[in-house]
Amino acid sequence: MSFFVILPSAGILFTYTVLRARLLSFVHDESLSYFVINHVGHWWSTANNHLLNSVLMLVCQKLFGDSELSLRLPNLFAHLLFMIFSILILKKLKDDILTTSGFLLLNTNPFMLDFFGLARGYGLSLSFMMVSIYYFIKMQETQHQYNKMLFYTFYFANLAILANFMMLNYYLSLIVVIFLSELINNKRTSLNKWKLFFKSNSHIIIFNLIFILFLMPILFFLKFKDAFFVGGKRDFWHDTVISLIKASLYSVVDQQNNISLIFFAILLLVILNSILALYLSLKYRKLTLSTQFLLILIICIISPIVQFYLFDTLYPVERTGLFYIPLFFIMVIFGLKDFSAEFIKFSRTFCIPFLLLVCVIFCGHLIANINFTSTYVWSYDACTKKMMEDLRKEYNHQYDLVKGRKIYLGVHWLFEPTVNYYRMSRKFDALEVVTRAGFLNKDNDYYYFFEGEKNNLTENNINIIAIKNYFPANTILAKHIKNGPS
Repeated sequence: MSFFVILPSAGILFTYTVLRARLLSFVHDESLSYFVINHVGHWWSTANNHLLNSVLMLVCQKLFGDSELSLRLPNLFAHLLFMIFSILILKKLKDDILTTSGFLLLNTNPFMLDFFGLARGYGLSLSFMMVSIYYFIKMQETQHQYNKMLFYTFYFANLAILANFMMLNYYLSLIVVIFLSELINNKRTSLNKWKLFFKSNSHIIIFNLIFILFLMPILFFLKFKDAFFVGGKRDFWHDTVISLIKASLYSVVDQQNNISLIFFAILLLVILNSILALYLSLKYRKLTLSTQFLLILIICIISPIVQFYLFDTLYPVERTGLFYIPLFFIMVIFGLKDFSAEFIKFSRTFCIPFLLLVCVIFCGHLIANINFTSTYVWSYDACTKKMMEDLRKEYNHQYDLVKGRKIYLGVHWLFEPTVNYYRMSRKFDALEVVTRAGFLNKDNDYYYFFEGEKNNLTENNINIIAIKNYFPANTILAKHIKNGPS
């Protein structure tokens, strides 16, 4: 019965991300990824190089060209993978209401959906984490395939890290929780039992050691270059949790009351799941799946806090903490499954109706925030694609008869990567390379800037006439009038 809701919902969600991938302007960080695969500048040696995403972007470029849709294909396939494996995970609940609710909770966050339609590593990392979680669950269902499932659990966790280095926190949490599960659930309390475990899984251990040996020099190199510059320095709750709540609300309007309410709801759910985990652990003398997911989430919270104090790394903020969203909801859903099994009557009377109400709110929130023009993080690039099309038309109209005439465009530094992506990908050779330092250069023929920056130009005696105003980016394309006032 649940699939009559899930399958159409999945189809609608995937259609939505495909349309956005086709229609949205390329954005700042995507353009940096484009520079990575085309060896432009130094971006290959920064944290902007999401390794797996860069490789897959390069493949798509060779096969299908430089269009936005082509370069975003890896993350579109990642969206399919994420939904497929979220369904496979939720099927194990064997409860139609929980399965349907879980799918909607996991797949209707508008902020998370942004990244399945962008050429960055975040969508890929989320999908591979979801596959890893599926094999983590499957590993505990059968003993005769335990080693195989354990290998797949780590294999896809490794792919998630290659897509986004922040997934190292998830990887570390897996190691700890699997160790605790072996210790408590499989009673590996003696040295001989651990020897047998290491012997039977020696290939997995060697595989992970090789991966770590490959990864560590890259991480140290990036840390040495101070390349991990996206993050916060205050604390985990404000930098990570509050930023994710704000991003999930997907609004520039101050919603302090909603933020506070959601924050306390999250805190309450973590506390309730912790109490449930303690109760179940004492009752059954083992770690249930809900307890293990709670531990994974808690370790993923502790890990960046420890890293902050030991290595001076930054706390995850918004997109760098994106993986907490599905981890949190998986913990909640599996916690509710265990709670329902222990307290059937109370759960059916109160918890399930409340869960369904939350799902309706989530779906309504997504519908209210549907758009085909911008993303939450890079909203300023919403009109860059359109501006470049207008600039080419302007050039063709003004300089078509002047053979070899080059034009210069001055932009705010935020627009530089995307403008250069369109200059390169659309072969707009008449436009000179745009730099981050040339906005107030009086030799520019055109300027593209935020509305609030117009005074900067006039104060520097740069006379302009607006060609076009753009919304929702609130930007202006203007022509430089070099021989007199505008």
